Amino acid sequence: MTDVTATKKNENAKLIARVLEGDTRARAQLSQLVDPEVQAQTDRFCRRFCQQNKFNSQCTLKPPEGSMNKELPLCEWANASYGWMLADLTNNKRLDTFSQKEGAPFIHYVRVIVNSMPFYERWKDWRFGRRVHVPEFIEALNVDAKKIFLALRTGDSASLIASKLALPPEQVTATAEQILLTLLEHNKLHLLDPPTTRAFSELNDEAEEFDAVSEQPSQEQWLQSEQLNKAFSQLDGVEQFVLEAMVIDQEDAESVLQALAQLDLPLSPNIPAASTNKQQLYYFKRKTLAKLHTLLHRDEHN
Repeated sequence: MTDVTATKKNENAKLIARVLEGDTRARAQLSQLVDPEVQAQTDRFCRRFCQQNKFNSQCTLKPPEGSMNKELPLCEWANASYGWMLADLTNNKRLDTFSQKEGAPFIHYVRVIVNSMPFYERWKDWRFGRRVHVPEFIEALNVDAKKIFLALRTGDSASLIASKLALPPEQVTATAEQILLTLLEHNKLHLLDPPTTRAFSELNDEAEEFDAVSEQPSQEQWLQSEQLNKAFSQLDGVEQFVLEAMVIDQEDAESVLQALAQLDLPLSPNIPAASTNKQQLYYFKRKTLAKLHTLLHRDEHN
C-alpha cells in the first residue's frame, strides 16, 4: 500500500467512524464522496430500462431521454434510483463491514460493489419487483395507502384488496379514491398502469411470463391467446382501439390522442375527442385493462 493510499484509507476510516456515531456533516461528506459513482450508475441503469417513461414524463437525466414536453410531469425514477443506490452503498451495515476490512480506500470498495452483478440484481428487484417506488405524497395519505396503491397497480378490485389486507371494504374504497384524486392532482395517474414486459424481452430476454391478473400481455400473447382474444372481442370499439394502439403497437399517448381526434372517437360522451388529454387517456387505458382482466376471469369460470 502506497503512502497516498494509506492516507486515504485512514481518512476514510475516520470519516466512517464519525458517520457511524451519527455525525450529519460526516454523512453529507461521505455522500459527496460516492456521488460520482452513484450518478454514473443511475444514468446507465435509467437509460437502459427507461421503457415508456420517456413518453409519459420529463426525464431529469443530463442529457434527457425522449422529448422535454413541459406539460408532462417530471420523472421520479432517476431521483428514486439515486436515493436507493446511495442508501445501499452507505448504510451503517455496509460502513461497519468496510471498517473491519484492510486494503483500499472506501471509494475503491464502492466501485467494486456498484459494478457488481449482485448490486445490479438488487437494483432490478427494487425497480421492477413488488418494491416499486411509491410517491411520498401517496404514502402520506394514511398508513395503508402504500399497500393499497401497490394492489391497485396489479388490477385488484377494492373487495379483493380489502380481503388481502384484512381491512374494511369501505376504508379501502375511500383510500383508493384518495389515491386516484391525488395522482390526478400531481398529473401522475399513469403510475397506476400495470407493469409492461415488452421492453424486457427487447433488453436481454429478462421478461417474465404474462400473468393475466397483473401484467399487460406482449404483442405475441395478444395474437396467440385464444382466451385473450375472446375477452378482447367483448370490449367496445374505442376500448379495442386504445389497447391496440397503446399496448399492442406501443404507440405513445400523443399519437393516440391525435388519432382519436381525427377519427372523432370520444372516450366519454361528455368529452369531445379533440378535447381529450393525456391523463384522461391513461385513466381510460387503465380502466379498460381492468375490464379486460375481469372478462378474462369470467371466461375462466364459464
